[in-house]
Amino acid sequence: LAATAATAIALVAASGGAAPADAPPRIVVTATPLAMMVSEITKGVTAPEVIDLARLAELPASGMRRALDGTRLVVWIGPFHLPKMAPVLSGQRKISGLALYDVRGVRLMGLPEPVKPGVKPNPRQIKIARKRPVAQRRREISARDLRHKYPDPFIWLDPRNGIAMVRAITVRLSAIDPANGRLYRRNSAALVSRIEALDQEFQVRVVPMRKVAFASLD
Repeated sequence: LAATAATAIALVAASGGAAPADAPPRIVVTATPLAMMVSEITKGVTAPEVIDLARLAELPASGMRRALDGTRLVVWIGPFHLPKMAPVLSGQRKISGLALYDVRGVRLMGLPEPVKPGVKPNPRQIKIARKRPVAQRRREISARDLRHKYPDPFIWLDPRNGIAMVRAITVRLSAIDPANGRLYRRNSAALVSRIEALDQEFQVRVVPMRKVAFASLD
């Protein structure tokens, strides 16, 4: 999507005036996969813009506010992914922020704690778990458990998370832009059906291969 190539500098240069009442809402997202999801929901109305997180993180709070000027909805992962965004959104009355980590039904996975710089792991202390489900090898945390130090930001990789996020985004968009609510809900239903179909195909083709040995060349 051409619209998803927008950067923070382009966002800062965006018009500071209020959008016309009949204009489609300006939607900003913080990751390209989220933009792909939102664009399916807003198909026929508008397209989301992707913020360049690296450049956005370099801006002061005032610059971030100017970058989001005119935005109606910000879809982002959560404070652990972009800490500077939370205070900026809290001071914006006209911008609705949707932190997907807090969406009901979204499950977060904890990433392994990184090795300290200069410390080499002892191969004798490394234990490889065999024939154990992934859920047992990685501690699963709830969407609201921010006490975990290293939450996995790639929450869209779980189809169940994807469905929960699509529905939450649709509800928020319909509240912001009720004139196009019916179209949002129709697009959302079609997207959820596609995700469910892909998940079912995955279960049929891939799950039976759990016991098949394979080698990684990474």
